[in-house]
Amino acid sequence: MMLLVLGLSGCAKKTTEALTPPPPSASPVSAPLVPAAERSAHFEAVNRQLELGGTLYGYVDIDGDVLKLASVLRQFVAQAAAQNPMAAAFVPKDFGPIFKDLGLTDITALGLSSVQAADGTFRNRVFLYTPGGRNGLLAGLGGAPGPFISPQIAPADADFVFENEVDLPAVYSALRSVVARVAGEPAVGIFETKLTAIDPKTGISPLALIKGLKGRMAVVLKADDTRSFQPSPEVTFPSIDLLLRIEGVGRIIEPALAKSPEINAPVNRNGVTIYTFKQPVPKIGWTPELRIEGDVLTFASSADFGATGGEKLAGDAKLKTALATLGETGNGLTYISPSLTTRLARIAELNPKLDASQQQTLAFILTMLPHGDAPLVSVRQNLADGILIRSHWGTSHKANLMFANPGVIVTTGLLSAMAIPAFQKVRASSQEKTVLNNLRQLGAAADQYFLETGKTVCGYRDLVGTEPKKFIKGIAPVAGEDYTKLLFRKGQPKITVTLPGGAAVTYDWNP
Repeated sequence: MMLLVLGLSGCAKKTTEALTPPPPSASPVSAPLVPAAERSAHFEAVNRQLELGGTLYGYVDIDGDVLKLASVLRQFVAQAAAQNPMAAAFVPKDFGPIFKDLGLTDITALGLSSVQAADGTFRNRVFLYTPGGRNGLLAGLGGAPGPFISPQIAPADADFVFENEVDLPAVYSALRSVVARVAGEPAVGIFETKLTAIDPKTGISPLALIKGLKGRMAVVLKADDTRSFQPSPEVTFPSIDLLLRIEGVGRIIEPALAKSPEINAPVNRNGVTIYTFKQPVPKIGWTPELRIEGDVLTFASSADFGATGGEKLAGDAKLKTALATLGETGNGLTYISPSLTTRLARIAELNPKLDASQQQTLAFILTMLPHGDAPLVSVRQNLADGILIRSHWGTSHKANLMFANPGVIVTTGLLSAMAIPAFQKVRASSQEKTVLNNLRQLGAAADQYFLETGKTVCGYRDLVGTEPKKFIKGIAPVAGEDYTKLLFRKGQPKITVTLPGGAAVTYDWNP
């Protein structure tokens, strides 16, 4: 919604042609632009990818805004450092290089448009202008557009298809650079040591999976009109068939499959290694099949649903019509069948005791799905100068901007899922080092106190303070830990501080 408001505030117009030319008698539409000297430098490049005259048109120039934000954050950190110098040591003093590493400065402008078609759906477009290329997290969205894979493997009656290209090695490289800037190369070493550790059960390291995830992921779902399952006694859902295809991890994950006690011995058919489970999946009733073909891993909820034969979605005339307009190649594809609306509506029939709020939520979800004969289709393409997302959707960007582009949502969620734990681990490691250093200072002060006073027990306040006889002027907590209750005994050198999250840090101050 913030993006929508910004887009409306930067609205601009131009002379344009509709996809269907107006009749000869129609008067040409003109919309004057501001003088060239006042015009945004990126307007024309973004404007070429949009449509003017529909439900919504928006343009935002953000060139340099990210670095301005970095400057504001730097001032904020400087103020924080004045209040807590110890904590400020672990916060970046300049966010500009970090934002560049993450690729956040690559987007210099963006635009969006929505036009309502005769059938009531909307032609939606979003364009992120990156004239200098895509780096950091944006590099994680893949390379040049290519043929779509999911329509070739999805059955003709599939309800939902999602395909997206990702490049997690590029994302990892960007995050590694950020960790090095924030916490230094030693922290990177700690981080990578944990990621390269091989799980004894699977024989796989997290870093191996990260470096293997470079390619396309495809998800295919089909709801069943006749079957249902109960995840709990109170809830019933229509049964769902699932097909999941991931490039780049087949050879990496195969050793774990081969030694799993829940999986039968593999069978090789025409160069494809097939694994089956010894027991069906509880409650859902799946009898899954896993296929390894080179670097490609495919999971099917049943052998029938994962079968290579039969009619496929690629032959669907309505999908072909949509792709002829949106793009027959790309880096991301979303398809929602009109039949999904009817099948999801069964949830209300299967659960007659839904309360009012649950019924409203279900009704809202159903309004976002197809209600005519045409499917909803969205295509993402990585262009030489940006990222273009075009869709035939049930709502305009005015109504729901982000819902029209689930590919970006899923990809961003995936990258965030990787980034957030990484920064949390680095921060926790840095905090632990600082706590240990604080305990080291206290231990040395306790030794000196015993030597000078002849006593064998002392507390925090005997050692720390501004008085001349104190050994330490102050100890600054970095994670909310409390040192004031520590008690030091000669001959019992181990002292422990518990952090607010429950983690304990112990230091042997006089081994």
